Amino acid sequence: MAHTADIAATIRGFEGAAGKIYYDTLAQLLPEEYRFEHRTPRNPFDLFNAYLNYGYGILYRIVENALIAAGVHPYIGFFHYDGYQNKSMVYDFIEQFRVLVEKSIFHLFSRKISAWQHLQTSGSQTLLSTEARQLITNTLRQQLDAEKPQRNNKIFTYQSFVRAEAIELATRLRQYSTLHN
Repeated sequence: MAHTADIAATIRGFEGAAGKIYYDTLAQLLPEEYRFEHRTPRNPFDLFNAYLNYGYGILYRIVENALIAAGVHPYIGFFHYDGYQNKSMVYDFIEQFRVLVEKSIFHLFSRKISAWQHLQTSGSQTLLSTEARQLITNTLRQQLDAEKPQRNNKIFTYQSFVRAEAIELATRLRQYSTLHN
């Protein structure tokens, strides 16, 4: 019988392979001057990855705050379990919302609203200008304030939907805990 850790590692491998295909495809859909070689989560030297990283950072804070407000511990996850060294539950929970950042950033680049002067390098660090950070924040805020389709006859903004999903997760975890203790 397969061990849970082995199964999780296999699934993470599939996730990584699918992610590579996804980002390679996304890169090819961008205007040529913005195409990137691969997804770079740390210290990117291309503008698109730098924008994505900043947008994901904003989303991580939103997700973490929603989880904490719902009573879910951000360090205890399932899929990205890593003990107390990372906010594993944030990494687990954010997956369903990452497309909000990708859609927002892709919109900026496909319309060539972003420009290379937004990227500044300092040694091995890549920094975004204040103008770029404001642009990303405003664009993502617009996306998060947009209405999401109804669920249970209630209309949500994406931001409120993140909070509602965190509450739903907390409720299910409490129910599971009650049944198995």
